[in-house]
Amino acid sequence: MCAPPCFDLAATRGRFARAWRRQVPLEVLTTLREQLVIAFESLPDNMEQWSAAGQGPGASMPTKG
Repeated sequence: MCAPPCFDLAATRGRFARAWRRQVPLEVLTTLREQLVIAFESLPDNMEQWSAAGQGPGASMPTKG
């Protein structure tokens, strides 16, 4: 799942209805967003952003050969 701003954009553009191939009631979208916000609030504050998945700061990049 994406962050709350991404969720809002997808909901506004009707992406959930398209992905699930059915109309999604507003109550369902509201509940999903509330649960998403709760999930994001429970993430640790000290997370670091890395440049690529599986690569830590200072790690060398694999090379060919």
